Amino acid sequence: MAADAKVVSNPSVADRLHKGAVLGPLELLSQGEFPSREDCEPSRDQLIAAWREQGLIMRGGWDKYGIRGPGEFIRCVPDTDPHLTKSTAIDRAKGTRSLEILLRNKRGR
Repeated sequence: MAADAKVVSNPSVADRLHKGAVLGPLELLSQGEFPSREDCEPSRDQLIAAWREQGLIMRGGWDKYGIRGPGEFIRCVPDTDPHLTKSTAIDRAKGTRSLEILLRNKRGR
């Protein structure tokens, strides 16, 4: 699961989601299905590397809240996680699942 790269790289999103000790909620969308976490991790690592190369976290201004890497925006989540939802009719039709997360403000602002 990963956040939308366009959302993460938008400089106004982090400021808009900032609520004191947390940032969010931020929606992560399913990027694929894997039979196990071990099978998911290599794809996650590749996506993290691509986001680092593109500088999405710095461009989006997340660093001022202590978030320095894309790992918090890209996760391997089992399909049995009770927090997964199919939020819209389009998502349900496609079978796409999403997860809303809150990120901790590591700078405490």
